[in-house]
Amino acid sequence: MEHRQHAGRDLLLYVAIALLIAAFAIGYGVYLAHKGKEPDFKNDWSVAVVTAGIVFGYAFKTHWRLRYMWSFWASCIGLLIAHFAILLPIFSRMGKVPLVLIPIIAPLEIVIVYTLLDIIAGRSNSRPT
Repeated sequence: MEHRQHAGRDLLLYVAIALLIAAFAIGYGVYLAHKGKEPDFKNDWSVAVVTAGIVFGYAFKTHWRLRYMWSFWASCIGLLIAHFAILLPIFSRMGKVPLVLIPIIAPLEIVIVYTLLDIIAGRSNSRPT
């Protein structure tokens, strides 16, 4: 029942973040229309950042009990660096990165991140106290 304790607050936060993103997109669209320019997004950074947000957001939420372990933070930082070091060079070679890559890459990366964090959690549970 503890997870449902702050459901209203969490929902309000999610809606506020979504409205902020929508306001930014609308503002950018109005700015480009005022300047008479066409939007020219390559989407390489946006796909990489959104994918990282999804993958590591779920990983942090699921494995938050490991937050006191240095190996949790070391592996998360290492995986985040690897995420950007692998994806950004690949995306930069593409002409325009399709947003459809987000739901293709994120589940594959979630499997890798969860497996590593589960190994860390299993190692912490097997330590003698």
